Amino acid sequence: MSGVQLAAEALVNSYREMYNLETINLRLGAVFGPRRRTDCLIRTLIENAIDQKTTRLPYGKTWARPYVYINDVVNAILCSFETPIERIKNNAYNIAGGVWPTLSEISDIISEIAGFEKASLEEGRTPNDYLIGPLNLSAAKNDLNYTPSCSLEDGISDYYQWLLTQR
Repeated sequence: MSGVQLAAEALVNSYREMYNLETINLRLGAVFGPRRRTDCLIRTLIENAIDQKTTRLPYGKTWARPYVYINDVVNAILCSFETPIERIKNNAYNIAGGVWPTLSEISDIISEIAGFEKASLEEGRTPNDYLIGPLNLSAAKNDLNYTPSCSLEDGISDYYQWLLTQR
């Protein structure tokens, strides 16, 4: 986790203790989908495929992330609101899509959907990204009744269609 995420969790935990609030922290994987404003490699890959422009990156071929589609994030938030506080056993819950795909696998999916060549990727870590492995979602499933419902393929397809409509 990044320092910012750790600080945010500490702040939430402090407010819970100081003011007797009912809180939990949701630790989100790499979120992608409509209306994201910050950099997103999946969006870049999709937009380049739509524009019939080959994406060439000097990194990322085997770099994997625990991606999660925005609809599953919204579902996790709703699950956290609907869960009775007595069922909450943890301060934090991992929320992700249940898979840990590489950028190559994502590029393959986008290529199939867009009918355009896949990205040209080299070995190496994605710049400015922190290391994170597959996330265990069992606590979120047991306590919050959260399970991802959108496959990576469906999320990318939905996002592709949404980006097409925005042009």
